[in-house]
Amino acid sequence: MNTQLKTRGQTTRFDPAEFAPQDLESVHELMELFLNETCPPALVDEKGQRLELPKPVYELLVKVATAMQEGKVITLVPETQELTTQAAANLLGVSRPHVVKLIEEGKLPSHKVGAHRRIQMKDLLAFQRVRDNARREALDELARLTQEAGLY
Repeated sequence: MNTQLKTRGQTTRFDPAEFAPQDLESVHELMELFLNETCPPALVDEKGQRLELPKPVYELLVKVATAMQEGKVITLVPETQELTTQAAANLLGVSRPHVVKLIEEGKLPSHKVGAHRRIQMKDLLAFQRVRDNARREALDELARLTQEAGLY
């Protein structure tokens, strides 16, 4: 699978569209193993020594394998990775000018490198969580009001 691993700076990208057929089959077999496993998942070295995977590592592997099986591209990015305003906009699904506006309003932390703004991945993810929670709360409130009004 080494040919599918692409690293740029600190970012690692896995694209299932570029996988060899036997690698895709291995991902499928891995998912079946994850779904049918009865004992704690573990790695086994060449001497046969077993090391149980910590639950967060196991859960991450399941998420990665699931996404890969669905043909989704996986990108691993450190929280300290700095993003351009365009990259941040792409991840949020908004325009670059909207990201600039969020920065200028103090809603999204950033810093400047020369004349260019940079956003840390951890700050973007925190903003996204707050935004998504606010959306969920607004939708829950709308549903509650709709039920109270007898419209649902």
